[in-house]
Parts: sequence; C-alpha cells; structure tokens
Amino acid sequence: MTLFSLSLSPSTANVAVGGVTNVALTSSTSMPLPMNIGLAAVAGTGSVSVPSSVTLPAGSTVNIPVTGLTAGNATVDITLPAAAGTPSPALSLGVWVAAPTWTVSPTTISIPIGGSANATVTLGAAMPTDTTFTLSAGVTNFTYP
Repeated sequence: MTLFSLSLSPSTANVAVGGVTNVALTSSTSMPLPMNIGLAAVAGTGSVSVPSSVTLPAGSTVNIPVTGLTAGNATVDITLPAAAGTPSPALSLGVWVAAPTWTVSPTTISIPIGGSANATVTLGAAMPTDTTFTLSAGVTNFTYP
C-alpha cells in the first residue's frame, strides 16, 4: 500500500559536463515527518554524480543536485525507505549530459613569419576533474606577395 506519491520537476534533466542542475522532488501528500530519500546514479552512455541521499522535509520539496560527469545519457534511481510502502526504486530520473562547449577568441589570427600570438579558450562550464585538451593549429589561408 502506497502512503503517498512523489513527482520530479523537471521529469527529465539536461546538464553539461561539469555543470550542475537541480531537480525538485515533491511529495503529493503532506508527510508528518521528514523522510530520508536514497539516490543512486546509474551510468548509461554518460554519467552523473548525485548525493547518496537527500532529506524530504515534512510535506515539502527538496532539490536534488545533479552534476554532469561524462557526456551521454544516465539515470538517477530514487528510493524510499521500506516503511513508505513503495517499491524500490520509487522513481527514475533520465538525465542527458551534454558534451563540454568552448569558445576561442579571437577566431582568426594573422601571425608574421617568426612571430607568435595568443588566443583564449573559454570553457562553457567548469570541468568536474582535471582535464587535458589538445589544441592544434594549421595554415588555412596563406598569402605570399
């Protein structure tokens, strides 16, 4: 016998690698006491990180922070205590983790023979771990007098 039901908002989530998004977990009925909710990240083609549990306040909503680790799809299983009377997992959250984005400025550089120039690479989100990016340059337009 289910004593109450839960909902997620949004029902599916999108997050960038290195980014964090919050998903609201809400009880449809008022609970007299706070409840410890178990969370487990299940990797698919991508992976995420979530806390091992959150506390759902009595008759309220709690935000679940979801951090994108690797690009692709992942799932977060949400489990209630056995006393809640709900099968485990009670809910599953589908998460799409987008590949990291970056910009390079300036996009075009003119360098004299023997010269050098600087460019700035800006990531769209902080990376969750130390990450190495390999940059390369090539001659795409060459003008000789």
